[in-house]
Amino acid sequence: MGVLPSLPIYQPDVGEQPLALFLADLRSWVFRSQARAAAFFGCDRTTIWRYEEGRSLPQPGYVAALALLIVDRFQQETPDARAAAAEQLLAALNQALLVGYPGVPPFASWEQLAEVAHTFRLALRPATVHWGDAPEVLTFFGRQADLAALQQLVVTEQRRVVTLLGVGGVGKTILAARLVALVAHQFSQVIWRSLLNAPPLERVLQDWLHLLAAPHVAPAQPVDLLGHLQSRRCLLVLDNVESLLAGGAAALRYRPGYEDYGRLLRLLAEAPHQSCLLLTSRELPHEVQVLTQTIQTNQRVAVYRLGGLAPAEARQLLASMAVAADDPALPTLVERCTGNPKILQIVAANIRQFYAGSLSRFLAQEGILFGEVRDIMQQHYARLGEAQREVLHWLALNREPLSLAELREMLLTQASRDHLLETLAALQACALLEGAADGFFLQNAVTEFVVEVFLATIDDELQTGRFVWLHRHALLRTNAQDYVRASQVRVLLAPLAQRLLHALGQPATDALLAQRVAEARQAYADRPSYLGGNLLNLLVHLGVALDGWDFSRLALWQVYLQGVNLRHASFAHCDLRDAMFSTTFGSVRSVALSPDGRLLAAGASNGEVHLWRLRDRSHLLTLDGGCWIEAVGFSPTSQALLSAGIDGVIRWWDVHTGALQRQLLGHSGGIRSLAFSPDGMTLASGSEDATIRLWDVASGQCRHVLTGHRGSVWSLAFHPSGTRLASAGNDLLIWQLDGTAPPQTLSGHRAAVMSVAFSPDGATLASGGFDATIQLWRIPDCTIVATLEGHRGAVRALTFSPNGSYLASGGEDQAIRLWRSSDYQPHAMLREPENRVRALAFSPDGGVLASGSHDQNVRLWSLADGQCHSLFQGHINQLRCMALSPDGQTLAVGVAETIYLLDPQSGALRHSLRGHQEWIQALAFSADGTLLASGSDDETIRLWRLPAGTPHATLRGHHGWVQAVAFSPGGRQLFSSSADWSVRCWDVASGACLHTITSHRHHVWTLAVSPDGRWLASGGADGEIQLWDRGAGRVARVLVGQHGAIWSLAFSPNATQLASSGQDGVIQLWDVQQGKCHRQLSGHAQRVVAIALSPDGATLISGSDDRTVRLWDLTSGACLHTMHGHSRAVVAVAFSRDGSEASSGSEDGSVRVWSVVTGHNLRSMPMPRPYDGLKLQGVRGLTAAERQGLVALGAEGG
Repeated sequence: MGVLPSLPIYQPDVGEQPLALFLADLRSWVFRSQARAAAFFGCDRTTIWRYEEGRSLPQPGYVAALALLIVDRFQQETPDARAAAAEQLLAALNQALLVGYPGVPPFASWEQLAEVAHTFRLALRPATVHWGDAPEVLTFFGRQADLAALQQLVVTEQRRVVTLLGVGGVGKTILAARLVALVAHQFSQVIWRSLLNAPPLERVLQDWLHLLAAPHVAPAQPVDLLGHLQSRRCLLVLDNVESLLAGGAAALRYRPGYEDYGRLLRLLAEAPHQSCLLLTSRELPHEVQVLTQTIQTNQRVAVYRLGGLAPAEARQLLASMAVAADDPALPTLVERCTGNPKILQIVAANIRQFYAGSLSRFLAQEGILFGEVRDIMQQHYARLGEAQREVLHWLALNREPLSLAELREMLLTQASRDHLLETLAALQACALLEGAADGFFLQNAVTEFVVEVFLATIDDELQTGRFVWLHRHALLRTNAQDYVRASQVRVLLAPLAQRLLHALGQPATDALLAQRVAEARQAYADRPSYLGGNLLNLLVHLGVALDGWDFSRLALWQVYLQGVNLRHASFAHCDLRDAMFSTTFGSVRSVALSPDGRLLAAGASNGEVHLWRLRDRSHLLTLDGGCWIEAVGFSPTSQALLSAGIDGVIRWWDVHTGALQRQLLGHSGGIRSLAFSPDGMTLASGSEDATIRLWDVASGQCRHVLTGHRGSVWSLAFHPSGTRLASAGNDLLIWQLDGTAPPQTLSGHRAAVMSVAFSPDGATLASGGFDATIQLWRIPDCTIVATLEGHRGAVRALTFSPNGSYLASGGEDQAIRLWRSSDYQPHAMLREPENRVRALAFSPDGGVLASGSHDQNVRLWSLADGQCHSLFQGHINQLRCMALSPDGQTLAVGVAETIYLLDPQSGALRHSLRGHQEWIQALAFSADGTLLASGSDDETIRLWRLPAGTPHATLRGHHGWVQAVAFSPGGRQLFSSSADWSVRCWDVASGACLHTITSHRHHVWTLAVSPDGRWLASGGADGEIQLWDRGAGRVARVLVGQHGAIWSLAFSPNATQLASSGQDGVIQLWDVQQGKCHRQLSGHAQRVVAIALSPDGATLISGSDDRTVRLWDLTSGACLHTMHGHSRAVVAVAFSRDGSEASSGSEDGSVRVWSVVTGHNLRSMPMPRPYDGLKLQGVRGLTAAERQGLVALGAEGG
């Protein structure tokens, strides 16, 4: 027992190679020298030496065999002594296995160890390993799966030719050396040779034949080797095969004088033998590529593509170099380095030296391309031909995988397209190209290098005017995902612009690009090219004013022009393939995705319904919905698109032609919601008339009218069973559609409910309201199971994903939130849109969420990564209010967030006033014309000093949209009304709020101050007109008579009459003293939004949602003229100072001036539009809807 303490012990903390020391201890217990051990095990002494130096890892069977030999030395000892020795050695070996052999299970017993040792001894063959110039494997991290796969190919399957393929620095040579150390005992001869210096084949053959003890043959031929490979099992290793291959157009072929290597490969693949040729290379020789595709040899030849280290393996490597392996930035570093061990080592050395081991600090300031990393990439790039570089550039510029079809479409020439498959095969053989189910892509390090080279090249092209790559490649892809395009701007356009600005400065850069555009129009006119689009995208990025620029006859492919002003520029005869422009939609009120997943629809406040094809984002149709669109939806067959809005009409459109197929009439108020039953047989509509109508889809007839709501019906949802319907408004109801029970009222929200949605399994109803909460109700007992809080404003949109995993919500706080259905906890908040979210819809597969918002944008979000993948941007040209100055010399118009000050005669723009963050809803001049007041949806009132239009003051206090403003006759006070149900009186001098009136029971849409200053009238959604006696400070009268909301009020010049108009389309004239209606003016077909009285009080002008303007004689009540011309609702009217002219402002973005005497249109003044005067004569590449949108925004010749 005394000998036991001297047995070998594995000590993990001793030395840099504890396993090697342990192996040496085991061997020295049995054999006095490495030579004797080598003789016993039938291997070269160098093999034992490499084991004990830590340069190679022996098989576990070798270690087990040494342990068994040690215990055999105890044959003369007692059984207990032998058992104790075996137990001690078993524990030591298992500890060594745990640390040195990851993935290898420990020995369960001494009997198992003995069996492994016995198997190893039986498999031993006298092997001779000639390592040549093989590298020393001092450290090795991971790669267990790679080693196992290679052992399978070399040992188990006995492939004749195996190629280990990978980019430079990925670790091919180290892995091959490790493999040889593990499998050498399976061969009688192992010979390693490097081809780095490209020796002729004859020299290599002579070397091999000499080591195989063959007689000298001169000159040596491949066939001379074959007999030795047949008579014994040999492993021949050729490292750095790429040194034999030509670059450029002849890539993968041999350099002149080295073609015999190809014949050697074919011979060893095709002739029968029991040996293996292992190759390592950055590029795949042509013969190997062919042999792997040939039926006779594809089972004898294999190519193993080596990728980067896994994150866990990279963590080990970085830790060995004193870099913080637990840094959260590690996955990002590994991804950017593509797990390439060489690149990781180079980067780690710099991190350790200059960034104290901090990955995060390094990544925040540095790229990975420096020093040897750039050298590695340059070696690959320099060997490529032009065709290969062209495809490589496209893949690097695109920033995401590209399919074969996408690549073929991008290539400029037919020759490039014809040879695409050959080019891709060459790039794959160079280990530069990666493939996946969704297409081809590059490793990150390759991408960074290619982009760097590309930028330097195109910078030079711009400077010299000699274009190659800018002609053949697009810097942006407009039809790519939005985050990809943003990446292209960041990585390509921004650095290129910065290079130019740094070298030339802004004026010289602008002049240079103007010169290049002029040259392109000469050299590339009417030619397929990416140059024109690249120049235009670069100009846009630099912020160059493009008014009046001439791009005629150029191919302007892939130009992204949303939000760009192109006034009086020329695109005449241009090819606008894949160009992206702004279109005309306003605030997006509803979105829908077709059940077949092909189409996207959006309805907007300007009365337009837009239809896109999702596959390529093509704008297919723009439909005139007749009014503010509040709801859109597809039929269950995806063949029809429905729209509805404030005119109470449901329109049914053919999605292919855009033809209006039918109209469903019956509601007396605007429609807020549409929903199809699960079986597609019934359509439900919810309206401001407080009713729900159920329509038979086949006939278009109304089958039932459901009554019970106390106001507008904002949202509808069918239960998946089709037996129930949920409806939301001031109350939340669930209807039994078989009529067996009255509607059930669900109480829980503290304010009106804006949206409802059933889960796909029908077990849950979600409701969102003005109280900023989401209530979850269990069905069928309708009890609250959860209240979701997080939104900071009204929840306007709710939808469940088709598989029921998520609930999406959007609202006034500009946020889209995703909630897990399993526990209804927050899952994610998508990047906030720039404005209020009004609509949400999932795609049928649940992978995409569409959102519509008040900022005129439709976005498509990927649930996989939370990124906005597509943005459809509208330009709002929707005029909301108008006012004429007291002297008649200035016309103020509110369009979206901007106020335009115009000359009322010529329409010339004098000033653009910006400051509001939301739509401007009201304008008013002070009596002396020195101040202009504006009220906005941003809940503020702004005062502007005239004539300069400079900001004077901002009044804050309202908690809702400001809908109307009016000065007192003396100009010392300002009155405002709001959606917060209040009217406020402000001191103009100090900006203080003097009084707040809260007697209205709903939104206050309009107000008016009598010319004598005595009366203040206000009206709104509660249908009441409250007439305030300002002197007494009280409501003198409440005028009731209009049916529905009050939209406009106006006093007669003598303050004896008050005119009102509203939802019912009727104008009423009230006697102010008596508070009675003495005349009604009827004629408009829809609500009357705006009225004004002439300076003499004899004539009234009215503007309506029916798109007409009417002039009325107030004495007789007769309609003098009905004026047509506006293409959208008329929302503002005014008389000239002398009463001879009347102006009307419309949501079509124009002001028209009419003769009061004749009713003729005297002139029209369109608001400034981004494409005013843009010449489109002869353009190609636009859909009809795109042309229509450009013309609507001012373009000519579309």
